[in-house]
Amino acid sequence: MLGEQGDNRKPRRLIVTVHGIRTFGQWQERLEHLAKAALGDDQIKVINYKYGYYSVIGFIIPFFRWLVVREFRNELIKLSADEPWSRIDLIGHSFGTHIIAWGVDGLPSISNIQIHTIILAGSVLRADFPWRDMMRGPGKRVKRVANDCGSKDAVLLLSQFFILFTGMAGRTGFSGATSDAFRNRYSVFGHGGYFQDKGGKDTDDYMKEHWLPLLQRDGPVPEFDERTLGALEGIIIFFANNSEPLKATLYITPFVAGLLYVYGLYVTADIERNKAVIERNHALISQSRSLADLAQQNIDKGDFQTAMLLGLEALPDKRSDDEIARTRPYWPSAEVSLASARRRPGTEVKILQGHKDSVWSAAYSPDGRRIVSASADGTARIWAASDDYRQSLVRAQNSLCLGADFRQETFGESSQEAKAHEKACNACVPKFVTRLKGVPAGDARTYIAAWREYRQCLDAKSP
Repeated sequence: MLGEQGDNRKPRRLIVTVHGIRTFGQWQERLEHLAKAALGDDQIKVINYKYGYYSVIGFIIPFFRWLVVREFRNELIKLSADEPWSRIDLIGHSFGTHIIAWGVDGLPSISNIQIHTIILAGSVLRADFPWRDMMRGPGKRVKRVANDCGSKDAVLLLSQFFILFTGMAGRTGFSGATSDAFRNRYSVFGHGGYFQDKGGKDTDDYMKEHWLPLLQRDGPVPEFDERTLGALEGIIIFFANNSEPLKATLYITPFVAGLLYVYGLYVTADIERNKAVIERNHALISQSRSLADLAQQNIDKGDFQTAMLLGLEALPDKRSDDEIARTRPYWPSAEVSLASARRRPGTEVKILQGHKDSVWSAAYSPDGRRIVSASADGTARIWAASDDYRQSLVRAQNSLCLGADFRQETFGESSQEAKAHEKACNACVPKFVTRLKGVPAGDARTYIAAWREYRQCLDAKSP
């Protein structure tokens, strides 16, 4: 407490003024001089609360407004504890009315701060601000409110239509019941008319006539209304009072537009990525087709080893460290060429073990059920040609597809994958080969179409 014990002086009054945005609040010092001259310098303490030149950007963003309100509230709590004030009055203009109103509304419930009079000028508060909740009941904190309005205040139209959680109570007044302790008072001027004459020159006339009496006396708030309402003003008030959807749209639209823009970038990138994958796959298919054709050419020349290597190169290999080899699109002709190379003369189908030296000759029995062989070890052996063996020979001569065992060993496929691929290949590859029979090598469109049909066949055959 700043007051000393044993000091018998009469408690002083505290007057706090708060200015608006885009100003340093010169009117505050002028009002201070008027108040001290009217009430006595030793009877009052005037605090002109400053928060610097506040930009429009800061006013638009609710969080920045909240920071200023919080600082003012903390300052008000400290000031109220400095002395046992006989009376506390608050006066604000423009954004200052927002700071005062929300600062008082947010005071802790345990605080015993009582506000005698609040004078608002050019208020940016909404018309439905809950003043009456602070002016009645056991928690009554405010005794009187004078809301002075300028009916030509164009600045408040911007606040009402474009600034979230604000309004133009300083133009149209607060809604709800009024009384001699709560008045909306109307003058015909703009946002700065409380401190300037019609020519724009500074004047203290309004403060002398309408504010000093409130600070000097403790009675009903005088009322006055200098407006002459016309149809245009009524239309403005109607649209202003229903402007919340517009403000919400203005604030939400940039956010939604930003989300749509980011989403559009993502979709575009995804489309481009898919296009790149398609183009890559087409290029790899073209390469696999060329490799398969080369493999077939080597088969025709009798170079089965080179044909098998070319066929392997044209097929995907899950075990490869090379991403292209692992993800290469499957091209059925490559498997056909590889299978064809494996079943040509000289291809090992099955090993018959028993001779201890080179085999000179071998022949089938007339019924095909036995094989006789003669060896340098001086022996001849008769082998039973089982059904499995004969079937393996048939498959080796006629199948277009690779067997499951070969796929497991060569491509690293699991047993289940290899069997499924062998089954699907046997069902779909013959159709693919028939589809491309007689198609010129340069007809890429037909080749791609045949490949898509083959993939559709595989999808239909998949379990």
